[in-house]
Amino acid sequence: ASLVPHLVAMAVDSNAVTLLEKLLQTTELSAEQLTRISKAWDRHASVCTMKWTLFGELLSFHRILDPEQVRAGVEAFQSQESTPSRRFRIPNPLDWIPFKEDWLLIEYRVRGMEVLSRLVRRVDEPHELLSAGRGELAALSGFAPGNGMIKILLPTFVRTAELEVRLLARHESARSALAAERFRIENDRFPTSVSEIVWEDASRIPRDPF
Repeated sequence: ASLVPHLVAMAVDSNAVTLLEKLLQTTELSAEQLTRISKAWDRHASVCTMKWTLFGELLSFHRILDPEQVRAGVEAFQSQESTPSRRFRIPNPLDWIPFKEDWLLIEYRVRGMEVLSRLVRRVDEPHELLSAGRGELAALSGFAPGNGMIKILLPTFVRTAELEVRLLARHESARSALAAERFRIENDRFPTSVSEIVWEDASRIPRDPF
């Protein structure tokens, strides 16, 4: 569920990049205005991360697969009177396993939390997160009883990571464009390369995430 607001925020950010591009094309901004926009852009970009989204998914995964809650729901369902549509029950091949509901739920929860925990450790580098997500997806391609829930959810995480890297590339392009325009105002020409620009923070020099 926490992926939804993050995806909405990413869509808003994507539109913001487009608006910034149009602003630079149609408006003559001063060096001071460009600096102010650049600083605000850097502050915003630094918090645009999947970190808290993945933490939220990790917590949600733990809660929604809580055995007590699921067992209560199953018991409530089984306590209802049978209807004609439920009169003939399809045999379950796992019926012979004692406490199978608890076992499967614990397997789902543990496997999902293992995968999400590994992804969280890569979340600060979006391209590494994407690579890790694709690797986890490939590792889950085989059948295993405990893979069911995370196999359903993981493709969504991977797709979100793909969009995250794409948006990061647009963020970095916007930072480069702001810096290039500021350089043009100060030097009456555009820079010939990114390295020609003097960056206040050398660790934040834009780079291509692809």
